[in-house]
Amino acid sequence: MKRFVTILSLFFCLSSFAITEPKIVFPQDEGSHPFVPGIEWWYVVMHVEGEYTGDKYSVLVTHFNNLFRFFTITNVTKKSHASGTTVGILKSPMGELNLEHHTKYGVDFLRHKKTTANEYEIESYFDKMKIRANLKSRKKPLLVGGNGFIPVGKSGFSYYYSLTNLEVKGTIEYQGIKEPVRGISWMDHQWGPFLVSPVSIGKTFESYEWFCIHLQNGYELMIKNIFDRDNRLPQTEAYTSVELVDPNGVATRTLNKKFIRTRYYKDPTSGHIMSMGWKISIPEFKMYLDISPDQVDQMVSFPLNGDFWEGSLSVRGLHAGVPVKGKGFGELIHRYQIPKLKLSLKDRNIIVDQQVRVRWQVINPDEGNPLSYDLYLMMNGEEKLIAKTINRNQYVFFINDYIQGINRKNQKIAFKVVANSSDKLISGSNFINANYFAK
Repeated sequence: MKRFVTILSLFFCLSSFAITEPKIVFPQDEGSHPFVPGIEWWYVVMHVEGEYTGDKYSVLVTHFNNLFRFFTITNVTKKSHASGTTVGILKSPMGELNLEHHTKYGVDFLRHKKTTANEYEIESYFDKMKIRANLKSRKKPLLVGGNGFIPVGKSGFSYYYSLTNLEVKGTIEYQGIKEPVRGISWMDHQWGPFLVSPVSIGKTFESYEWFCIHLQNGYELMIKNIFDRDNRLPQTEAYTSVELVDPNGVATRTLNKKFIRTRYYKDPTSGHIMSMGWKISIPEFKMYLDISPDQVDQMVSFPLNGDFWEGSLSVRGLHAGVPVKGKGFGELIHRYQIPKLKLSLKDRNIIVDQQVRVRWQVINPDEGNPLSYDLYLMMNGEEKLIAKTINRNQYVFFINDYIQGINRKNQKIAFKVVANSSDKLISGSNFINANYFAK
């Protein structure tokens, strides 16, 4: 899975489009596909190092057939980031990769060099920043899903291939510095009748979290997690997968993984909350990795408060029992909400020595954000903790155990439940009133 179509794109009827057996042919299918309805994009990310400064940069460039162009540069060393979203006229012929994107900042291009079978050229512009580079693919294309044709949740279907390992040589201009750079890149090309978006409109769109990873031992990984419209994470081919490419370019695929979000981040500009730390366990590949952002401020700007996170990652862990490190990129369209709780009591009139059962329900559950709960007694203007880090949706206790030292008389009380993410950044609460009757 990857990338998205904006709400400014034309809606289309999937049922009217005849899905054909995929036959991705190179280099013809590197070009555009105007007769396939839906969205198409060409996506490039790079991890490079400056020859003069030694600074490490991450670069994103994406061209869409709906006129949008994304361009970001992050100086990972100096912790600075700039996002250059713009629109322009995209010229991309069929049958070959030779696109030009005309924007007010210049003419971007991404093209297959005609003299060689595995080399590309890219150039992109924004205000006071630029990238120009040659990209040399060192592995054969990865046909995602095994044949390059995948379902995208319930949002449609997609043709999809990736060049997972490209050598980068070029020049970068950023924050007044121009210098040669070298590094590694990943390129995606995806097209087809599917519809997802970074702009939230109720439950109109499914969302996703996507990762590409270069490991230092010569392996590459692609990880997709698509959330359905009820924020569930179905463990089916349409919603999840891990693609592994070995040093010889041989690809293996599995759906069997354990993916845990360890931290979250709230962007101060958009207010969006996204996951921002991950652990992945893939027993079939003997792989256990910790993934963390190089910096949290790597948002891509988009109209209608559609800003999303796309940035560089650091990876470390074990592969076949051997320590391994790597670099990656994550694209996070899925946003997390403050949990909303509804509480209930079997009887709101509680007498001394009575056993009490407080139940609660999360009205807006999100499978990507497993919650724990703290339960409080509110009495005489004070809060007393009853239980902490509860991992179920109810708690049973004797009221006497929590009113010691409080003046025992008939009075109003309440029970409050606080729901927390694993790092407590996402937190929501609610309470329910009751009556306490002393003997």
